[in-house]
Amino acid sequence: MQIPSTRKLATRGGDGFIRLIEQEMPHLTNGTVLVKVHASLVSPGTELSGWHAYRAKQQNPDATASHKPFGYSNAGVVVAVADDVAEYKVGDRVACIGGGFALHTDYALVPHNLCIALPDQVTYDQ
Repeated sequence: MQIPSTRKLATRGGDGFIRLIEQEMPHLTNGTVLVKVHASLVSPGTELSGWHAYRAKQQNPDATASHKPFGYSNAGVVVAVADDVAEYKVGDRVACIGGGFALHTDYALVPHNLCIALPDQVTYDQ
């Protein structure tokens, strides 16, 4: 699989709205894996409830100046592995956690210790 040069990423805008932006694909760093995301969890408590309060407070008319990525739980397939990561290989199915890492995106760069292998009988959504 060829890895694209950009990824799509959900962000919070300064005007309180969610936007999908495109950004350069992150590069592997020590201890990380790149995951092609198949499912991303939006938490009804942490993200949705908190989002309403955030949106009410954030009314910056310059929405494009403050894109902030968010998300902390997703699942997908490993498409690249840093040289120092031994427990995962390309093609492994994983679930990932971690604010700032397991983002709402199509490709997530996640530290290997924030991933766990998914059994074959478990779907990405589960």
